[in-house]
Formats: sequence, structure tokens, C-alpha cells
Amino acid sequence: RAVTRNEYAAFAQATDRAEAGCRIRTALMTLKKRSWRDPGFKQGGNHPAVCVSVADASAYASWLSQRDGLTYRLPSATEWQSAANLAGFAEACQAQRIACAGKGTAPTDSGPMTSAAVHAMHGNVREWPAGCGADCRTHAALGASWRDTPTASASDNEVDARYGYDDIGFRLVRDVGREEVEQR
Repeated sequence: RAVTRNEYAAFAQATDRAEAGCRIRTALMTLKKRSWRDPGFKQGGNHPAVCVSVADASAYASWLSQRDGLTYRLPSATEWQSAANLAGFAEACQAQRIACAGKGTAPTDSGPMTSAAVHAMHGNVREWPAGCGADCRTHAALGASWRDTPTASASDNEVDARYGYDDIGFRLVRDVGREEVEQR
């Protein structure tokens, strides 16, 4: 599932992280008064954190890794696409289990879960994958969001990496060792 506002708030408070400028992805205008705390629509603590840049998402993964003593990171685009292929976007929107073509996000646990325990890969928010280094000016945002229609393409969308967007969030993967896999 996507990282929630409450989870991101703990990181922001612990690290005194400055807020990224927030944009509307479809208009590319910066919303000066909007941030992950107030993206311009109502959100609960269990909604996905939005208006965070890819650098913010990477910093969150590093902070969580250090805090928990485990290795968390943004998924690669290939990992993200593999997980996303386990669920259908249009069907989830039509069943009204996720936010799409709407007025904001839904709780991160409201979408369908795949048999691999992957939650809500389509709709709600597009997501930052790992990949492009700090020098890159654009970065992919994978999937589809609440701004997209049920029939919209869930392909990647290149956006300015310096900003957060009101319909882009992120999820993390945790690296596990062979021993942990064998114990399961």
C-alpha cells in the first residue's frame, strides 16, 4: 500500500523535513499554499501522502530503514509494473473501491488487494518508482490516480522531479534476505 499521511508526518516531524512545492500534475502549476499537510482536498491520516517529491520519498525510505534496522526503498519501475499487473485498474474503479476520476484520495486500504498482498496499485495516486538519480530533471510517476478516468492509460508519466504533486504518492518495498524468505 502507499505510505500514509500519518506515516509521512512522523518522518517530517522527526527530521524537520521542508515541504516540497506542490503542483497539479495535469496543469503543472505550483500551488504555493498546498503541501502534504493540506493538498487542497480533505484527507484522513490513512490516506496516501501526496505533494511529496521523489527526493522526499527517498529520504523517507532512508529514515525508515535507519529507524527500523531494515532496508526499505522505492520499487524499481519493473518491480512496480510486475506488482501492478496482478490487479486491474478499470475494474477497481468501476467497483468504486478506489478513488479515480474524483475529488481526492481514498484510504490506502480501500482498494483491492492481490493474492500477493499488494494493495491498491491502480487509482488513488500515481507513484514514484526508484530510478533516475538526483541530476535528473524529470521522473516517472507510475500508475493512475484519482485525477484519471477509469479508462485512462496507467502508463508512466514524466514530471518535474523537483516538486510534489497532489496526485502522486509512493510505496516502499523491503529487501529481505534468503533466510527470511526460507522462514516463510
